[in-house]
Amino acid sequence: MKSTVTRLCLLVPVSKPRLTHTCDGTSVTLRCDVGNPGVVNIVWQHNGNTLPGQTGATLIITKATLKPEDSYTCTASIKTSEEKSDDVHPECTVAVSKPRLTHTCTDSFVTLRCDVGNPVNVHVTWSRNRNTLPGQTGATLTITKATLKSEDSYACTASIKDSEEKSDDVHPECTGV
Repeated sequence: MKSTVTRLCLLVPVSKPRLTHTCDGTSVTLRCDVGNPGVVNIVWQHNGNTLPGQTGATLIITKATLKPEDSYTCTASIKTSEEKSDDVHPECTVAVSKPRLTHTCTDSFVTLRCDVGNPVNVHVTWSRNRNTLPGQTGATLTITKATLKSEDSYACTASIKDSEEKSDDVHPECTGV
């Protein structure tokens, strides 16, 4: 009796990748965890567009280019199957620095400047005598010299998501202008 040996090759499909991110300094690292042993091809997408040349299990992007609406995915593939991760919208909470309030004077105006140190996505509000000035949300506040009183104090508050810092109170004075 003659026996025949048949080799059976079992191909395991690729697992759905799990996409995670970590924030460090000025960069965000995305990790595409497949869990399959062996050779797995990875392709990265940003807002649905393939990122050419990005084929490793990690993708590093700079925080400065990151927008809240940005979406990232990774697709893992082997010879027999392909799986795409869920969309990830990486967010990195950055603590806002205490703002530094300075002022300059011209003939008619006083310009207060709120230096926040973290210019990306910072919301600024202004107060006079500890009362919020409605509608004043830019990094500068301009007031007329005619309305400036020596007893008035001004401050700015900078906020990013859950982080908020208030400047020291300033009593602007304009002499010799």
